[in-house]
Amino acid sequence: MLNKNIPTIDRLLFETEQLYINGFVEEIEVDRLKLSKSNLLSQINTLQEQEKLAVELLKFQMGYPANSNIVLTDELGDHVGSTSYLQMENEAKKRIEYEVLEAQGKFTDLQIQRYKSLYWPNVVAYGNYQWAAQRDKFNYLNFNEPWFNTFIIGLKMNVPIYDGGLKKSQMNQVKLDKQKLKYSEYILDQAIALEIKQAKINYNNALEQKTEQEKNIALAQKIYDTALIKYKEGLGSSLEVSSAESTLLETQTQFINSLYNLIIAKSDLNKAYGNY
Repeated sequence: MLNKNIPTIDRLLFETEQLYINGFVEEIEVDRLKLSKSNLLSQINTLQEQEKLAVELLKFQMGYPANSNIVLTDELGDHVGSTSYLQMENEAKKRIEYEVLEAQGKFTDLQIQRYKSLYWPNVVAYGNYQWAAQRDKFNYLNFNEPWFNTFIIGLKMNVPIYDGGLKKSQMNQVKLDKQKLKYSEYILDQAIALEIKQAKINYNNALEQKTEQEKNIALAQKIYDTALIKYKEGLGSSLEVSSAESTLLETQTQFINSLYNLIIAKSDLNKAYGNY
């Protein structure tokens, strides 16, 4: 936007200098235009340095080699377009908070099954086999002497009868945890619904602000063009042109800020829906 203003002010400055040389305008008219051009160039240089710094910061946050070149392929319009809420309605349930609650719920169900199994009787089979020499001499490496085999097998059954209410207490605690998870999910639903509602309001406000700033830029540009025409026709002064130019630059800055706010609002809206 600033670069688009440079050719106009260069042409106007040249014409004013010629008028000054021929004695039709005062030197202050030339100085005002030179100051305007100097301010524009200064702002352009500042923005160029900020852009370089932003790219370096992006590389750092990405873990990208600082000395390597990086090409940004997205256009600004890709991130400020309209958003369809209907396409994101089903995304809200994909938020990581629901995944955590679901994992906790599965773990609680396993705990319930575990404590229920403690009431069941269990049967254990066991066996033992031995091969012994049973001698009074240390000649165990002599395999010509007799060895005696013994083995035993058995079956053991445990039937839980009374444990002082321990299993029942543990079961009740896990069931209580299960109810807590259901309540936590209800609270999460309410919190996310409120977050989405607030994000929608902020996004709509940012979108409306951006639309209004677009209209303001067109109006400010019209005022600036009119001031230039009046100045060239000798019906206005360079002060009026400078004032119109300042208004145009301020409006352009406000438009850029509205774009930034819209991008942030859209990012918050995507985050609220779990669309990362």
